[in-house]
Amino acid sequence: MKTYEYYGSSPDGWNVSGTLKVEGNERFDYSEGWTDYTNASLSGGATGTWRRDGNVLFFRVEKVYPPIYFPWAVWSQLSAVERGDELDFGNGWTLSLKTIPIKEIPVRNDSAKPKTLVLEPWGVRRTLEPGERARIVTQGEFWYGQREKVDYGDEEIVYHGWGGTWAIVVPEPPPPQPAPQPESSAAAAAPAAEPPIKPPVTVPAPFPTGARFEKRLPSRELTTLLFKWVNELDPYDPVNSFHRTCRVYGAIPLGGNQSHMWALRTDGLVLRFERDTFAPPGVPEEDAEVAYGMIAAGAERHPELLELLPPDRRND
Repeated sequence: MKTYEYYGSSPDGWNVSGTLKVEGNERFDYSEGWTDYTNASLSGGATGTWRRDGNVLFFRVEKVYPPIYFPWAVWSQLSAVERGDELDFGNGWTLSLKTIPIKEIPVRNDSAKPKTLVLEPWGVRRTLEPGERARIVTQGEFWYGQREKVDYGDEEIVYHGWGGTWAIVVPEPPPPQPAPQPESSAAAAAPAAEPPIKPPVTVPAPFPTGARFEKRLPSRELTTLLFKWVNELDPYDPVNSFHRTCRVYGAIPLGGNQSHMWALRTDGLVLRFERDTFAPPGVPEEDAEVAYGMIAAGAERHPELLELLPPDRRND
């Protein structure tokens, strides 16, 4: 679903705000509110169906709930040209895509024993060692009366979100260690011990066949970009239906072959999908060679993904 917003004023001085929700089941819902300088308020809306033809969306109106300023009329059809993040209905009626900011919530285990950080309602669990810090990165909207919160218990730290939001855990690096103290004069005068003889180092092949893929957590900057790229995917794109699956999983497409497609989730996990249907469930890719190859393919479009590759793979 995409949500567009409008803010303007009517000729008789009312402030008008409108919200258009374009849903994946080819339904739309429009709600509108009016206020004036006395804080008097009115509201109206409209519902119906929509379809796409290229970059033009056609809206067929079924019901109208007056009063309403936007030119919806029962059984009329309005068209809007999609220009980036805007829908242009003409005659000055332009609605802008609503953007939802990313929030970061710091958490820390201040106890002397490990605690489990739990993200609800998804059931994501991660152990925080004593003194370990992390950030909960989340994006989404809450219904009226709902709010997110973090409960600190004796055994767990629980973040409460809801199903219409995304949330991942991003570990914080440990605090820097104090600089070593200079050696005393007596220790400095003592002869240095000879270093032990080390056996020659044998460098194995980077990723032998069957090596297991271990995901790398994205940096704070890359996490922000991943959320942005996911939100830019059009789940209604008639040419690329894989985008809808990616939006469901909070992932960006990486590439594919004749049988499978791969996508990168915002926490660094690479998922594999059957190409025939793109239907869930997405399966975590365990083969390191395949997973890193897909990340490298995605880095051709988004070079920032190179940070998820081992150093010896970044110049392939």
